[in-house]
Amino acid sequence: MDIKTIKIKEYNAPYKMVLVVNGNPICIARPKRMTKLINYLMNGSDIPEDGRIKKILDEIKNNNTLAKYNFDSSSKVNWEDIKNGK
Repeated sequence: MDIKTIKIKEYNAPYKMVLVVNGNPICIARPKRMTKLINYLMNGSDIPEDGRIKKILDEIKNNNTLAKYNFDSSSKVNWEDIKNGK
């Protein structure tokens, strides 16, 4: 399982992080909450408060698959372009 986080700047707002698992964006959150989500994916120690995100993370953790969410090739994002501002 390939887990990455990308730091993004929203217009006139603080930085937020995007959780990317196997090249598919899963959710966006503030850095403090993102650490809890990653800890939950890695070893299950911090349980997320949001039930919808917890359900998705449980599926990823147990099946290591995202097939149910019908990610197609267009949903895969070139994160290098986003980092470089393209």
